Amino acid sequence: MILGCMSGGSPFFWIAAHRAHHRCSDRHGDPHSPHILGRRRLGFLRGFWHSYFAWLQVRGYAYQGSAIQDLSCRPDLAWIDRHWLSWNLVGLPIPAIVGCLIGGSAYDALIGFLWGGLLRQFVVLQLPFLVNAVCHLWGTRPYDTGDQSRNNALLGLLAFGEGWHNNHHAFPYSARHGFRWWQVDLAWYVIWLMERVRLAWDVKRPRFSTRGEFSSSAPLLDEGR
Repeated sequence: MILGCMSGGSPFFWIAAHRAHHRCSDRHGDPHSPHILGRRRLGFLRGFWHSYFAWLQVRGYAYQGSAIQDLSCRPDLAWIDRHWLSWNLVGLPIPAIVGCLIGGSAYDALIGFLWGGLLRQFVVLQLPFLVNAVCHLWGTRPYDTGDQSRNNALLGLLAFGEGWHNNHHAFPYSARHGFRWWQVDLAWYVIWLMERVRLAWDVKRPRFSTRGEFSSSAPLLDEGR
């Protein structure tokens, strides 16, 4: 969670926005749908820009506490989130220090700060912005999820598995987004490894149907520790 703060802001804010997106996907109440804003339909270009970045200007960084009540009741998580800006700023000088230790000069420290600090944060933030926009406009829809979520192979690679967005909307509680062998899901590989060494537990996966397919009507399995 601390590393998440170093990557791009308040974890509670992102979680609250993500839950609102799933409750009202591409409908009134969705904070970053490219298809609708409030009760108004959006054109293509305006919709893309709204879902990519403008939703933050419209919504701001506020969220309802009830949306993350299950998390905010934990003092450790609440403390980390309350100090997210401090963690975010700490993430900037660390690569500068590493650069200085490796190169031994102020120039190396500056390069570390720019590339490992500022540019890293900028690039990381572009990935969820792109998923919000692209994965509700372009791609395939193997599951009828009732919204416009789509699987996009390019973002499946770039966003560490988040680009398999239709899969994610069909199985929102699944830790695994890439269902096929060719659907690269780096985030799932990390979770799987953490599960193997008992750093993650109660990891949920979608169930196979009798034909060996993932079924959107099949319940998720809690496969235990």
